Amino acid sequence: MRRLHPILPTALVLLSVAAGPASLTAQAGALRAEVFGTALNRLTGEPVAGAAIVLSQEDVPGTPWTSRSDASGRFRTPPLPLGRYDLAVTSDGYAALEGSLGLDGPGTVDVRVQIVPVDFALEPVIAVANRRTRLEQVGFYERLRFGDGHYITREELDHHAPTHLSDVLRGIPGVRVLPGIARPNQVLLRGNCVPRVVLDGLLLSGPVEVDSLLPTIDVAGVEVYHGAAAPIVYTGETTCGVIMLWSRTPDAGEGQPHTWKRTIIILGFTVFTMLGFAP
Repeated sequence: MRRLHPILPTALVLLSVAAGPASLTAQAGALRAEVFGTALNRLTGEPVAGAAIVLSQEDVPGTPWTSRSDASGRFRTPPLPLGRYDLAVTSDGYAALEGSLGLDGPGTVDVRVQIVPVDFALEPVIAVANRRTRLEQVGFYERLRFGDGHYITREELDHHAPTHLSDVLRGIPGVRVLPGIARPNQVLLRGNCVPRVVLDGLLLSGPVEVDSLLPTIDVAGVEVYHGAAAPIVYTGETTCGVIMLWSRTPDAGEGQPHTWKRTIIILGFTVFTMLGFAP
């Protein structure tokens, strides 16, 4: 648990720390950490575009680091030296936030900043920390930073609260969702082709309807790749593309190992495909 100390009590910061080997960066012999963040309107949950983000640390070359959130409210830093930083977030029409952020270990730090309009007074700042070792270990955040796919995080799923996973996939360019009649929706990629589906790193056999695999509450992250943009390990398996799903255990955070439920799901699809009953 980390706690931010605000100057103004009208802003909320939710902080999640992810420490895993996938994002470790060594530069000039020093361990570093990257910050992935989202700026949100606390009242509506909508992203705040154009918010100014400043991270500064005394006596460290290359700081302060400054940027602005994009149209989705997202921002991210290059690998920064470990240590404690002053965090400042400002945006027109919102109360400014000033606090501190500790980069205590190498890896990735996820920061969700919820700022409020100046006319509202809310309770003091609250900070919540959760480790996300699993997505770090499988390279999810590295691909999010450098990859050619489309990525959906747990925070986005919580924000949109889709009934079915296909509901949130509709917003991805090149994805077409056909409504199912007495069966789950069908997800197609560019050219109306059927993608391969990977669940927790395991390539499932035959066509798979993503809505029948996991409820959205059990999904930690989603990756969608068109054609040859898929990770090289899967490029020989399909010319259409790949949808990669990473599961989690509800209320236990990410980083959980396989459960028997997920194992049975995977085996079930494999057996049904072998017997010729796949959809």
